[in-house]
Amino acid sequence: RGLNPRIRIVSKCEQEESHDKFRRAGADAIVSSNQIGGMRMASEMIRPTVVSFLDAMLHDQQGFRFEEVVVGEGSPAIGRTLAESPIGRTPLVRVIAMSEGKNPYHYNPPTEARLAAGSRLVLLGKTADVDALRREVNGG
Repeated sequence: RGLNPRIRIVSKCEQEESHDKFRRAGADAIVSSNQIGGMRMASEMIRPTVVSFLDAMLHDQQGFRFEEVVVGEGSPAIGRTLAESPIGRTPLVRVIAMSEGKNPYHYNPPTEARLAAGSRLVLLGKTADVDALRREVNGG
């Protein structure tokens, strides 16, 4: 972190009691394969169709993915609603959730939701479509 304060640091940690140490050392996210494996096993038991769907989507050749778009400073979309922005004119990309800064996500936000600098959108669409949308939203 001393070399680059803006870098995102993701660390692998297997012992839950060590998570705090990794956070104090500067980790932004901590990945535990034991925890992920346990969550996956529970999901397989509780909602197997959803797990199968997500697995199929990730391996499907159609290219649909969950993607993130962040509205940058100076974006022409700032102050516009989702419907008024390029997002509303891209029918093959769906807005799944929206967040402002560190606020919690709003799932399935209304088309009247206004975009601000730093708005984070979780989208479902083809990577190429989302990439084009990302450029348009951020004026480039």
